[in-house]
Amino acid sequence: MELNPEPVDIAGLVSEAASLLQTRTASERITIAGPDDVGLVVEADRPSLLRVISNLLDNAIKYSPAGGTIRVGVMDEGELVAISV
Repeated sequence: MELNPEPVDIAGLVSEAASLLQTRTASERITIAGPDDVGLVVEADRPSLLRVISNLLDNAIKYSPAGGTIRVGVMDEGELVAISV
């Protein structure tokens, strides 16, 4: 697997992943609340990180009650970024 790191806006990527899953969230009346920390940029392989976030959101949709809210948090931890769902 070849990784191509580039600057990636985390909030934008979460929004993109949420829009990819819009059909599922709409049918379950589930809301995805994105991170408050907009503008946080990391060096990452964009397609791989999108796949990871989409997978986390997909799992959250599966195990959330209809009408629920899925909250995504992002925390700057110096050289690392923590993403919580």
